[in-house]
Amino acid sequence: MCNDPKECIIYHTNQFKKEANEENTFPEEFNRQISAYNLYLNYYYFMKRYSSYGTKKTLYVHLLNLTGLLNYDFRAYVTSLYLPGYYNAVEMSFTEEKEFSTLFENLMQCK
Repeated sequence: MCNDPKECIIYHTNQFKKEANEENTFPEEFNRQISAYNLYLNYYYFMKRYSSYGTKKTLYVHLLNLTGLLNYDFRAYVTSLYLPGYYNAVEMSFTEEKEFSTLFENLMQCK
């Protein structure tokens, strides 16, 4: 599934690293004050931080979101939109009738 661990982190590119150092034009807010349904702000903060994630932290975020999905935490659905592989895994579980656990095992190969 992944030939190189760096390929599993799709935002691990020079462009995203460069953008992470750009001036922040949004006021800093604590994560608990940001609505889980504010897609724009959540996406902005996600992009700023995810580009610097290493392989272990990326896997941790995937596991954290999987736990949220399995426990019907709606915030996990919002953040899952941005995680590489999650949207595809959820879509494939419906369209190709594959079990989510099988798709997650494939995702684990990208550690």
